[in-house]
Amino acid sequence: MHAFYGVPIEAATACGAVLVVVMWLCIIPTGLIFARVEHVSLKKVAAESEAAASDERATADLRG
Repeated sequence: MHAFYGVPIEAATACGAVLVVVMWLCIIPTGLIFARVEHVSLKKVAAESEAAASDERATADLRG
Protein backbone atom coordinates (compact mmCIF):
# COMPACT_ATOMS: atom_id res chain seq x y z
CA MET A 1 0.00 0.00 0.00
CA HIS A 2 2.90 2.29 0.71
CA ALA A 3 4.09 2.36 -2.89
CA PHE A 4 0.67 1.99 -4.52
CA TYR A 5 -1.21 4.73 -2.66
CA GLY A 6 1.75 6.88 -1.65
CA VAL A 7 0.82 6.94 2.06
CA PRO A 8 3.29 6.86 4.96
CA ILE A 9 4.56 3.41 5.92
CA GLU A 10 2.92 3.61 9.36
CA ALA A 11 -0.52 4.20 7.89
CA ALA A 12 -0.03 1.43 5.34
CA THR A 13 1.03 -0.99 8.09
CA ALA A 14 -1.94 -0.05 10.27
CA CYS A 15 -4.33 -0.47 7.37
CA GLY A 16 -2.85 -3.87 6.55
CA ALA A 17 -3.14 -4.98 10.18
CA VAL A 18 -6.78 -3.88 10.31
CA LEU A 19 -7.51 -5.77 7.09
CA VAL A 20 -6.00 -8.95 8.53
CA VAL A 21 -8.01 -8.65 11.76
CA VAL A 22 -11.25 -7.97 9.90
CA MET A 23 -10.69 -10.91 7.57
CA TRP A 24 -10.10 -13.28 10.50
CA LEU A 25 -13.07 -11.95 12.46
CA CYS A 26 -15.41 -12.34 9.47
CA ILE A 27 -14.59 -16.04 9.21
CA ILE A 28 -15.50 -16.92 12.81
CA PRO A 29 -19.22 -15.96 12.76
CA THR A 30 -19.64 -17.47 9.30
CA GLY A 31 -18.15 -20.76 10.48
CA LEU A 32 -20.30 -20.83 13.59
CA ILE A 33 -23.46 -20.15 11.56
CA PHE A 34 -22.51 -22.88 9.08
CA ALA A 35 -21.85 -25.31 11.93
CA ARG A 36 -25.27 -24.50 13.37
CA VAL A 37 -26.99 -25.05 10.01
CA GLU A 38 -25.19 -28.37 9.50
CA HIS A 39 -26.06 -29.47 13.07
CA VAL A 40 -22.45 -29.77 14.17
CA SER A 41 -22.11 -29.87 17.95
CA LEU A 42 -18.79 -28.57 19.20
CA LYS A 43 -19.26 -30.53 22.44
CA LYS A 44 -19.79 -33.74 20.46
CA VAL A 45 -16.75 -33.05 18.30
CA ALA A 46 -14.61 -32.43 21.40
CA ALA A 47 -15.84 -35.67 23.00
CA GLU A 48 -15.14 -37.67 19.84
CA SER A 49 -11.68 -36.11 19.60
CA GLU A 50 -10.91 -37.08 23.20
CA ALA A 51 -12.15 -40.62 22.58
CA ALA A 52 -9.97 -40.92 19.49
CA ALA A 53 -6.95 -39.65 21.42
CA SER A 54 -7.49 -42.15 24.22
CA ASP A 55 -7.85 -44.96 21.64
CA GLU A 56 -4.55 -43.92 20.06
CA ARG A 57 -2.85 -43.94 23.47
CA ALA A 58 -4.24 -47.41 24.22
CA THR A 59 -3.04 -48.68 20.84
CA ALA A 60 0.41 -47.16 21.39
CA ASP A 61 0.61 -48.79 24.85
CA LEU A 62 -0.20 -52.20 23.36
CA ARG A 63 2.49 -51.85 20.70
CA GLY A 64 5.08 -51.24 23.33
